[in-house]
Amino acid sequence: MGEALVLVPHPDDESIGCGGLLRQLYEQTIPTTVVLVSDGSGGGTLPEGTDHKREKEFRRAMALLHPDAKLVFWRLPDGQLENSPELLPRLERLLAHCTAKTVVCPWREDLHPDHAAIAWGLEQSLAFTSVEQVLYYEIWTPLVANRILEVSEHWSTKKQALSCHVTALECGDYVRAMEGLATYRSLFTQSMARAGHYAEAYRSEAVQSQRYVQPLWHRLLCRLSRYGAKQN
Repeated sequence: MGEALVLVPHPDDESIGCGGLLRQLYEQTIPTTVVLVSDGSGGGTLPEGTDHKREKEFRRAMALLHPDAKLVFWRLPDGQLENSPELLPRLERLLAHCTAKTVVCPWREDLHPDHAAIAWGLEQSLAFTSVEQVLYYEIWTPLVANRILEVSEHWSTKKQALSCHVTALECGDYVRAMEGLATYRSLFTQSMARAGHYAEAYRSEAVQSQRYVQPLWHRLLCRLSRYGAKQN
């Protein structure tokens, strides 16, 4: 992989979804830009000042995963990305000047509306860019993987990075969720899910000339998911 652009919905998603990849990009000295899209405020469900606190937590996590990454903060409203009038224009401007051939992005069918909104916005913006590949990662919803990355060597770093997100961990046991998913994904490595082995799953897709259209059924499922889980 050459230069990489990584899109992250909320502070903690980078550790859960692609923390092992970020660490490997750092060790391979691959230039990486990481865009934190939302302000991490919790969509109004968390105390005032949470956005600033979570941004600091994100910086600490990234210092562990990829200390050399260029960090960009858009600070769009948490929990409202699918309705944000700023998301698509910002993605279009970003990609218009993007020199990376690979964009790393949340899975388009993730049931968290913010996660999916970034993917669909990205895909709407790809038609006139030089990006050649989108590498999707999973956070809340397992994807249909065609790439498996062994991350056992970097597992302790990935856990330490997630532990920086004190605010998120007060809301849910994301460490347990991350470990369960990574353990299952290691079934597809040579370890066959033996104890102490972990992996991240990705879906690699070549960029097509046509624009993507988000299915209506997925929009409905994203909205329904709000009633079953707290946004973060």
